Amino acid sequence: MNETTAAPAREGTTGAPGASDGAPAGTAPTAPRGLGDRLRPAAALARNVVPYMRVGAIAARAHGAGRIASIRRMQRLRAQGYLFDEALRDGMLDPAIPDSALPGYAPRHHALIAQARVNSGAFEATTTEKAVFYRLCQALDLPTPELFAVVTRSAAGWGRGDLVLDGPPAFARLLADLPRDLVVKPSGGGKGVGVRVLRRDGEGFTDLADGRHISVAELWRAITEHPEYEAHVVQERLRNNEALTRAVPSEALHTIRLVTFVPRSGPVEISQSVIRLGIGGGVTDNFGDGSDGNGYAEIDPATGLMGPLRMARPDGYGFLEHACVPSTGTPIEGVAVPLWAEACELAFEAARRFLPTRSIGWGGPVLVEANRFWTPFPQPDLAQVIARIDAG
Repeated sequence: MNETTAAPAREGTTGAPGASDGAPAGTAPTAPRGLGDRLRPAAALARNVVPYMRVGAIAARAHGAGRIASIRRMQRLRAQGYLFDEALRDGMLDPAIPDSALPGYAPRHHALIAQARVNSGAFEATTTEKAVFYRLCQALDLPTPELFAVVTRSAAGWGRGDLVLDGPPAFARLLADLPRDLVVKPSGGGKGVGVRVLRRDGEGFTDLADGRHISVAELWRAITEHPEYEAHVVQERLRNNEALTRAVPSEALHTIRLVTFVPRSGPVEISQSVIRLGIGGGVTDNFGDGSDGNGYAEIDPATGLMGPLRMARPDGYGFLEHACVPSTGTPIEGVAVPLWAEACELAFEAARRFLPTRSIGWGGPVLVEANRFWTPFPQPDLAQVIARIDAG
């Protein structure tokens, strides 16, 4: 999981989301709607006529739905808080999602706002900074990839054996005693940005993403002169479980994204459980907008069985579902995730240890990272998950 995210800004269009039509069944009668109430949805549509027309045209081409039907659905989604492009990207305008299921979905920023209510900013670094997260996990006896070094831009770093990394010579001495394959990534990064998977090659390394050779001195400069990230971590390269490798061969590490919530009372709960599959040919399984060719599958928390593989549509407007990996024919849907029970138990234990942060996205059964702000994949019960977090 590589999705540490700040709450997004509001979309740059005028007008508020349209008002909802009618009250839920079983609610008490309300006063008759006045003329202003009846005209408000039409006024919102008029203020946003250009984005509504654009979305309607795109949805009609992508999903075969009529423009008017797509615009009406977009009005409903705006009433739920969706942004125009978010609704397109998540496939919410696809008529394959029935109208009756729409209330269960929710926009990403609603989930992020809920998380901010239960996760104190005072503990942000414990999950968003990998250098802090790995050292803390070591102290708490929670398994992670072995941490070999923390290299910083503005001060001396740390190396295994309490080595002070104050320049290229010390860095070279450290690297000489490390395994053949290494992972170097920004401490505060996310979404796979800046991740390097390196293999020792003589006096330097080969970057497995592009095959280029990089010397120790060049690697040191790339890390310490990086304009965006203050610190990087050097760590063990993990390999996929053998059973998962047989099912879905890949050089990239497949990771479980298991989101936990610790309520005021009662056991730890699972808010979302998916597995990201690095089938796009790169060195990470990051999904992002899906353009890298990776995919994901939801996991049934009770059984550990994977649902269908979801991959981004070529046009970027929603997802295509597959029972098997298209390129290999390998079955995905209904296949058990290896070590699922162990992964859940580790996430539950870590969730308790990382209190007072209460809603965290984990990877397991070795903790690859934690995300204080976890950006949800579209799921038909996200509104219920958000309500549960808000209820505490």
